[in-house]
Amino acid sequence: MDALQAYICAVQIDSQHSAAWTNLGILYEQNLQPADAMVCYKKAVELSRNLDGEGYYDPIAKLQARIKAISRQLNSKSGTGAAQHSSLPQIQEAWRLPIPAQLTSKKEKSTDCD
Repeated sequence: MDALQAYICAVQIDSQHSAAWTNLGILYEQNLQPADAMVCYKKAVELSRNLDGEGYYDPIAKLQARIKAISRQLNSKSGTGAAQHSSLPQIQEAWRLPIPAQLTSKKEKSTDCD
């Protein structure tokens, strides 16, 4: 749960941070929550496209491959009626998680710089 809170805090501080969205997607995928992973990966692809080659690593092709694989996985599970076990809160619920004090103070410091 600490990693989830850290990644959520990271994207709250900088919603344009494609690497944080990618890492959040990886965390969800590792916890067998492909639908949530796909939401994060799609956001990361959208943000990576907006970088316009500013010298950043371009993860779009790998992320698109993951999105396709997850989509196939979700489509095959929907036909079997298999329930998805969620070990982490879904992405929509994660936004309402309390952020630990040490991360909150970092968030306040970063917004003070604006």
